[in-house]
Amino acid sequence: NFISYLKQVSSYLSDGFKNRHLTWNTTSEDQIQKPVIILAANLHFYDRLQASMHTVNDYLKDYTVAIYDLQFSPTQLNMIKENCVRCIIIPFPFAQIDSVAPHIRSLGNFAWKPIVIQDAVRRFGSIIYGDTSIRYKTSNFDRLLIDNLIRGFSCRELPGHYLPCFT
Repeated sequence: NFISYLKQVSSYLSDGFKNRHLTWNTTSEDQIQKPVIILAANLHFYDRLQASMHTVNDYLKDYTVAIYDLQFSPTQLNMIKENCVRCIIIPFPFAQIDSVAPHIRSLGNFAWKPIVIQDAVRRFGSIIYGDTSIRYKTSNFDRLLIDNLIRGFSCRELPGHYLPCFT
């Protein structure tokens, strides 16, 4: 039943890969869809975006990157376009959303995140979403991607950086 499934998923999310999922050993790498790296920022988080992109360039050179434009300045937008040929820039649809959810324009409440994530999953299928504060230190995401293939999603928390919900 659904409650049992949620308990199982909760166990997968909190075990830190200590217990292997039965399907991990039978899933081959060719079954894994290469994810698109997803970032979102505005003009106030541009510097953090640049720092995050530095680690993406170090560890994830062969990945496509999609950056959701939450209102960069024209200069910042041009710099992203000039310096990242593999980046896809997606303007956030504030004008379309304002009439039904005007609170989303207040970026500090982060109500835009689920919209970005849902849109990215719809566009690309397999994604790795990271806030601009994320610094990648590896390109080995195989276990996460297999987990994603098995369950349909994968979400990991860092020790000491737990959130009461997925953001």
